[in-house]
Amino acid sequence: MDLEQKYTEGNKTLKFDIYFIEELDVYPEDIQEAVIVQLINHEPHLLSEDGYTQAVGGVVKGTVPFFFEIEYLKQEGERAVYLNINPIDLDDYLDLIIKKQTLTTHEHTTEEGTEAKGAGESNRDTREEGTETKGDS
Repeated sequence: MDLEQKYTEGNKTLKFDIYFIEELDVYPEDIQEAVIVQLINHEPHLLSEDGYTQAVGGVVKGTVPFFFEIEYLKQEGERAVYLNINPIDLDDYLDLIIKKQTLTTHEHTTEEGTEAKGAGESNRDTREEGTETKGDS
């Protein structure tokens, strides 16, 4: 049985599967808060595919950025239910930018491509200064 946890700020409510909360809880508090703020800001713009789970990527910027992917289910006319959060590497995050499946992709509808491209470039520069992640080449 899935349990539901709600986070409320004013009139904004998010729905979480208990597994999502358990996974998010392993990260430092500043990362937890940044992820929740991004979900609050972008939840109205998430795409809905009735009956199918979807994934969206995000980043918490910092000295060493935290790239993540969130699995969610959103039915037409309903709020999203967040099911899982997984850390990903820069290459995976850049792939999500190309597919326009990031939280920042929907931030400004007038300049989607510019917004997503800018987010990827600044994160790439910061990531190269931190730890390196190489994919299969």
